[in-house]
Order: sequence, then C-alpha cells, then structure tokens
Amino acid sequence: MHDDVPVLNLDRETARQIRSFLVEKNIQMPIRIDLCFKGCCDAALELRVDDVRKRDIRIDIKGLVFVISPETYELTGGVTISHVEEKGGSGFRVASSKPVSEWSGFGVCQINVPNKEKSTGT
Repeated sequence: MHDDVPVLNLDRETARQIRSFLVEKNIQMPIRIDLCFKGCCDAALELRVDDVRKRDIRIDIKGLVFVISPETYELTGGVTISHVEEKGGSGFRVASSKPVSEWSGFGVCQINVPNKEKSTGT
C-alpha cells in the first residue's frame, strides 16, 4: 500500500460539525475524500458518505472514519478539512498538501449523501 501514513487534519469543531451531520442524517458510514468534477471547472476535493472499498486507506480520527483511495491519496497527499461559516451558510473546506487544481482549497462543499436508503445502514 503506502510506506507513509496518510495525514488528515481537522480541528475539534470540524469533527463536531461532521459528527452532528452524521447523527442528524442517521448515517453510520465512513466519509470518503475524493475528487469531483463539476461542469467546466477544474477538479476539486469533495466529501461524501460511501462504503469502504477493498483497497481504501482508512483513517480513524477524532471518533470519525474517513476513507480515501490509494490513487486519490497519491494525487493529494495530506488533507485538511475545515468547517467554515460564510454568508449565512456553512460547509467544509477541503485542501490538500498537493493542490489538485489552481483553485484547490478555495471552495466550500457539503457532505454528499448519494443514496439515502444506502446511507442509513439499512
């Protein structure tokens, strides 16, 4: 797999906000850190609820479970997730030590829940 230990940084408040989201949505699955492509924009990092895949790198931190594919980790390196409040809304800023585009770390994202039925663990 990897000789280095994957780095994931998040502060206590960010962990609390993610935990709160998972409890509110009754989700008992890991959060995947992954690349996403939206329209004509460059690639960005996203957070989404997802199953663990066989080759995933699992990161347990502050009572939360995150997963990232080895291929994505090779592109991103360490990842920092921050909770942000902006203009009446809130979300998460996901930045990597190896920027994936010139806009890396600028956008704010939500935690995507692709399939409500699947994400509840039922």
